[in-house]
Amino acid sequence: MKYAADRAVFNKLCGYLAQGMSLNKACEQDGMPTVFTVCNWLRQDAELRELYWVAKVESADHFAEKIVEILEDPSLRDRDSAAAARVRVDALKWVAAKLKPKRYGDRIEHSGEVTHHYVAQPIPVEQRNSDATRSANGVASPNGSSANGHSAR
Repeated sequence: MKYAADRAVFNKLCGYLAQGMSLNKACEQDGMPTVFTVCNWLRQDAELRELYWVAKVESADHFAEKIVEILEDPSLRDRDSAAAARVRVDALKWVAAKLKPKRYGDRIEHSGEVTHHYVAQPIPVEQRNSDATRSANGVASPNGSSANGHSAR
């Protein structure tokens, strides 16, 4: 890869991505490489992969801003345009949540009170061995049940 010229092109590409443009659309812009070329660069260079990922994550903020713009649009007065806007907003929310889950993802709040505390008691080795022997032979254990759980009485 020719870093001098290509690095500038790649940085410009990342700018498009951070503004919410898809890779396909960004590569259609004047002076941009093909999607195939970008994918090759990403496969070969960990630093470029990191820059690319940062740009994609930053696009989540763009999508959140786009949601606000859609909701403030005064043309959403009729039912059909409002329904179409809802679909766009839901799609933008989903993408933003996937790219920045801590910021835009659904927050799940776990609450509740623990009412029972179970403390495991170790079973002495001698008892485990004798219970296993009884079970293997089908003999009832001291509590009256056999290996298959049925009463031996």
